[in-house]
Order: sequence, then structure tokens, then C-alpha cells
Amino acid sequence: LNGDLTNATYDSKKWLAQIERIKFLITTVEKNPLGKIILIAGDRDWNSSQKGGQKQFRKLEKELKSFIKDHKFERTEWTNKKGCPGPDTYDLYESLLLVVANSQWRNHPFDKPNAEDGICTVITGEDFAEELESEVKENQDKNIIIAAHHPFESFGNYGGRFSFVDHLKPFPVIGSFKTSYHRKIGTAEDISNEHLLEYRVGLHNLFFFHKNLIYVSAHEKNQQIIRDGANYLINSGAPSEGKYASSHQSALVSSSKAGIIVLNYFDSGKI
Repeated sequence: LNGDLTNATYDSKKWLAQIERIKFLITTVEKNPLGKIILIAGDRDWNSSQKGGQKQFRKLEKELKSFIKDHKFERTEWTNKKGCPGPDTYDLYESLLLVVANSQWRNHPFDKPNAEDGICTVITGEDFAEELESEVKENQDKNIIIAAHHPFESFGNYGGRFSFVDHLKPFPVIGSFKTSYHRKIGTAEDISNEHLLEYRVGLHNLFFFHKNLIYVSAHEKNQQIIRDGANYLINSGAPSEGKYASSHQSALVSSSKAGIIVLNYFDSGKI
């Protein structure tokens, strides 16, 4: 479950209702003998990248970890504990590795774990890049899924792509300026913003030098499958309502429809 588990402040009735929905989903998955669920926080779980984000994240973490512990659930994983950047690794199968990155740690401009508080063993962008590179090199004989909330390339609104109509709103010149801003500078939601630059460049380099990777994200409310050399980038963040996704020659799928993308891995290595 890749991010935006909640979209309300932790002291609201709406937040409590959303927590109950997550608990219901966890319980449903745990009842299936083959079920497993991995929980990844997104920007909305960090107070939409505003002040107080770490406090809201820790409240969510405490609530869900207590629920998992109290019910003795063994197939539910809470990733990037204490808000650390990761990466966290999970062996899903003998030939399939999941690596989870906390992209919101990179994106969050305010309160978050840092070198002074001693919470995380990996605490700089350089440390994270080295750890991720090491995991990929050590598992070159496996298929590797790298999962994070934010995509590092996107043909949706957060990637700075908009429809022709959006360029005309509210007026043609103003609309074009607005869409250009999202693409080149960006708000905290846009992947072009300065806090995600180093993270995105590092992933582009990693994907250039390796051939066994699939990156999965959910920040964009659309469905995308993008070919990146011998690798693929998948965004599936619209289970109930989709938004704009532009076409591109490298996009095998780029759809504004609601849905969920399913990855099937076979014993032969075929995907």
C-alpha cells in the first residue's frame, strides 16, 4: 500500500475513520493464508509536506504498529520505521527482492530524522544512494522491485504534464505559466521540486547501469508503465479516481482511468 494512507490531520474524526479503513484492509489480507501487505507512507501522511509532518507520521506509525502487534499479525510490514530514509529490503521469493525507499524523507522540507538525533543509521542522500546501489549489485541475479511513494519520472500532473485545456485556465498565458512552473520548479507535490532532485538523478543513474529493475510508485493519480532502457517504471495511484496522464513514446501505458496495475512474476523469470 504505497503512500497517502491518510489525508487528514491526526486530531480529526476524518483521520480516525481513515485509520479504521486501513485496519480493516490489514485484517482482510491477514485472513488470506497467502496474503501479505507492506505499508509505505506518502506525503499526505507527513501532513502534506507541511510543518508537523514528522509528528503526524509518528502518530500514524504508532497507531498501526500497535494494531499489528496487538493482533499478532505476521504478514503485515510497516516500512521505513521512525521516518528513516531506508532502503528496507524484503525477500518476496528466492528470485524476487523488494527494496522500499522513503522518498518523502527526501521531499519533506521541515521536521524529519537527521544526523543529530541519531534515529537512523542511513541519514544522508549519499548514504542512501550507496546502500541502494549495494543492494542492487548484490542481487543482480534477481528481479528487483524498488518501491517508493514518488515517481522519479512521470507523464502526469506532478511530472509537469497537463492537458491542452489546462494551458488555457484561467487564461491562456497564465495557464501556460502555471503548467510551466509545475514542470520546471514545482510545489512540494511536484517531482520537479528541488528536494527530490538528487533522489531522481540518483535513480536515473542506477537504472541506466542495471537491467533487472522495476520501480513502482503511487503519487500520481493515474496508471503509467514507462520503459526505461531494459527496466520499467510503474505508477498506479488511482484505485478509485484517475487524473490526467499524457502520451509519450516510452509509455507503454498512460491512462487517466481508475484501476490497479498487477505484476505477475513466474518461476521462469518472466514478468
